Amino acid sequence: MVSPGSGNGKFVKGDVTTKEFKIEAKRTDNAHSISFKREWLTKVSHQAFSERRLPAVAIEFGGSDEQFYVLRASEFQLFVALLRE
Repeated sequence: MVSPGSGNGKFVKGDVTTKEFKIEAKRTDNAHSISFKREWLTKVSHQAFSERRLPAVAIEFGGSDEQFYVLRASEFQLFVALLRE
């Protein structure tokens, strides 16, 4: 589920909810950089906790369909452990 325009900021693409994740999705038309805000992490962490999901921030740069994800270290380490099994 995507909530387009959620937050209505410069880089907002929308919030995404999957079975496992609550994702704060951000996009910029700038192909080189984005100003990252801690409040994005705080917001999605609180929302994810209340929904019993894992939090993440997705970032997409202009001129590319490639997305990058920011996770807390604990979730990243969980994925590393699963990959090593």
